[in-house]
Amino acid sequence: VVSIDGTGDAITKPSASWNVLRAESQDGGQTTASWWLIAGAAEPGTYTASWTGNENFVGGIVRISGADTANPINVSASSTGTGNPVAPAVTPTLDETRIIRFCGIDDAGQGDNFQADGPDTVLWARRSGGGPNSVSQSLAHKTQPTAGNTAIGTWTIGGGEGWYAATIAIAPKPPVEAPVFY
Repeated sequence: VVSIDGTGDAITKPSASWNVLRAESQDGGQTTASWWLIAGAAEPGTYTASWTGNENFVGGIVRISGADTANPINVSASSTGTGNPVAPAVTPTLDETRIIRFCGIDDAGQGDNFQADGPDTVLWARRSGGGPNSVSQSLAHKTQPTAGNTAIGTWTIGGGEGWYAATIAIAPKPPVEAPVFY
């Protein structure tokens, strides 16, 4: 997930092997892009996304194990707005999904005073830059034991900044069926 300050510059994914997770959002003074990859045995130590211009940026990679490698994304949704970011509810069709929520915030003076609300575990809440040229991003997760509605996820930012937020339900690895002997 990469968020940059400003709109108008497309963010290029690290390589052709990465898949678009949610369509890039250029809204509310920030641009956020997200991708996914089924990692191989020999992944590099770093990846580089790129864009034209010199906007401040925040980004991160999450390693998830135990996901369905054939169909890892069960369901996803996104939203945009101003004020406190709200990641939309989704309705996973599988038990034991990993719910990932993230937001990119145009941070004109916002600072680091934002937090994810509710039961999600925050993996990061970061800010890059300062003043009107900064951007913030947060990513949180939780496990949803049963299929059904996740409810919304929110962040309290204490300001009226523009944002983009998404909720992704990661499908668990299918169970291995025991052999049947006749």
